[in-house]
Amino acid sequence: MLEIILPLIEYERNYKKTWNYILYQQNNDYFLSVTCGSVALYDVVIRQTNDEKNNYIIKGVDFIDTLAKTISSSPNYFKERHIPEFNNLQ
Repeated sequence: MLEIILPLIEYERNYKKTWNYILYQQNNDYFLSVTCGSVALYDVVIRQTNDEKNNYIIKGVDFIDTLAKTISSSPNYFKERHIPEFNNLQ
């Protein structure tokens, strides 16, 4: 079962990022679910690479904000990393 990283989500809700992304953790894996689209909304979910995890550890929420914006503005670039069955894993 995936565990939501609550401090990060609470922090983001304070800044009204609720509709932007959610960061999940399962053991040592981090998954980023980003809301994309303008008229029709959909989620792109990726497993973070080791480099992305290290950047998150070093830079914190600022890195996740930047990565989420990149995914949201160019979702097709992340199409091969998208995990469509992610919601079934929870």
